[in-house]
Amino acid sequence: MFIIIRNDDLCALSDPAKERRVLEVFEKREIPQVISVVPNMSEDPHNCRLNKFHPLNENPQIVALLKEYHTKGLLEIAQHGFTHQTNDRHPSQQMDISKVEGIDREWTGYNPASPEGYSEFNGLREKQQWEKIVEGKRLLTEILGAPVRTFVFPWDRINETSLEILGEEGFEHVLCSRHSAVSEKLNLMDYCLRDQEMFQLPGLISDIQRLKTTAVLQVTYHSWMLGDGDINRLEKMFEGLAGLKEVTFIVPQQLAGFVPQAAKLFRLRTKVFNLAEEVNPILGTKIELPGYYPVDLMYYRWIILKARVKKILLKHLGLRRVIQGLKHTG
Repeated sequence: MFIIIRNDDLCALSDPAKERRVLEVFEKREIPQVISVVPNMSEDPHNCRLNKFHPLNENPQIVALLKEYHTKGLLEIAQHGFTHQTNDRHPSQQMDISKVEGIDREWTGYNPASPEGYSEFNGLREKQQWEKIVEGKRLLTEILGAPVRTFVFPWDRINETSLEILGEEGFEHVLCSRHSAVSEKLNLMDYCLRDQEMFQLPGLISDIQRLKTTAVLQVTYHSWMLGDGDINRLEKMFEGLAGLKEVTFIVPQQLAGFVPQAAKLFRLRTKVFNLAEEVNPILGTKIELPGYYPVDLMYYRWIILKARVKKILLKHLGLRRVIQGLKHTG
């Protein structure tokens, strides 16, 4: 079983002492993770009108911390958008009324006007998206001196134009939520547990072990949201998992080495998801997928075959009923 843990939102506004404490929990068990870093963080990501940004190198302690743990081999740097600020096509409905706790200050309350939620990239012209992606990668590479080949969209809002740009600019992986996008150049991987759900990981591992299958899964969290109790709980969880030989924690750049068929798995799963969205409304039983990725190409191909056969049969049956109805009325 291969597990990728992703920590979002590290930036110039992050607290170095808190981030070190969290990293030390992972270091104690030699667990690597993906750190999604915002190159030029907005003071309020929910407020599209605010024009105050903080490049990563404004916080030299965070820069030094990321460099230290990258040198130790305990993290991979991912690019997390450019500013993580929602754009004016996805504004908040209550611009300065309600407030929520942010990384180092209050943010505008989460209340997006757009039905698709907040997004840094959706609705922007291709050139604007390209500038954000390229400039963000340049900043991270120059400041941290580390390769950046993994991308994480703010709020997990995938943009297909951005995916094309990412493929052209040398990115290899996109860590995200469940999606319908398919890319021939990128590995798009869903997460199955998020934030407080992370503490369900031991139970999920036990469930997968009972099925006697190999699996790949992604867990995502935000270290800045963790309280003292959560950090202690995280440490205890890792202590409980320490003796499991079947579990290997990896980062995206190790995927091909541990799971050579990973790229095919990700694409097949997305095809199953898209097919399920199409046929579930007309099927008596739903096509459902687990949150993790079983490492079995035939598992996905068999589901796709069954769904397509059912779809053909149902369409054929529906056509016959229409013809019979026309004959009856004639």
